[in-house]
This record gives sequence, structure tokens and C-alpha cells, in this order.
Amino acid sequence: MFFLSGCAHASLEEGVIAGKKLSLDSEKCMLTIDNITFNLEMKPRCYFVKQSYPVRSEKVGFKYYDDIDTYVILIVGTSAAKDPEYPLTLKRDDCGEQMQALIIKKGTALLSSKRFSGGLTCAGLGADEKKYWILSRT
Repeated sequence: MFFLSGCAHASLEEGVIAGKKLSLDSEKCMLTIDNITFNLEMKPRCYFVKQSYPVRSEKVGFKYYDDIDTYVILIVGTSAAKDPEYPLTLKRDDCGEQMQALIIKKGTALLSSKRFSGGLTCAGLGADEKKYWILSRT
């Protein structure tokens, strides 16, 4: 289960999933897992993709795959420029052009070796389950 807590630093998202403490600094695209910090190698701003099913919310979205005993959390980064060709970018500030997964498998957290690039994903709108599935198998 994932718990998201607020904090004084507006660019910081925090929570716990599968016993791992997570913190994402969206300004620096730095992910901290149990006090170990990783550079996501995406340009700022970075966001946890939010839950979209059954109801869209501000809770961090994740999928659990029983067949491989794995939790998958998606992170979107490399902010998309305001572009009339993509009307969502004119209305939202949480859209990015890259996506990477945080994978928690049997108590071990790691970043996916694969990354989606070139598409447009807005963190607050969620993501298609096939992206979770593909990145969970890297």
C-alpha cells in the first residue's frame, strides 16, 4: 500500500510502499529510497504518476504484479514545453516527455533499465497499464 504525505517543501512527494520510504524531489529529479538517493537522469520536473483507476486522484499510482511479486511506480520527467499542438501542455504543468519505473521486487528497490521517451504523459492523469507492465519486466 502507498501512503502519500504532504510536507513543507512544495516540490517533494513522499510515501511508503512495500515497506520502502520514498521521496521524489521534482525540481532536481532525485529519488530517495530508504535514505539512498538516485539521479533519475531525466530533466526536471519529475513527478510520480498518479492513480487513475477506479477514480482519478492525487494518490501515487502503482501496480502490483502477483506473477512476479513486483510493485511498479511510474515517474514522468523532462517537462513538456507549452505547445498548441498538444493542448494538455497549455493547461497542465505536470506533463513530461520521458517515463521510468521504480520497481520493488521481494524487498529490493531498483530503477527500470528501460525508459519511455518522446511521448507525452501528464502525471495527474495516470498512465496506461501496458506502460506499467512493460517497465515491470526490465
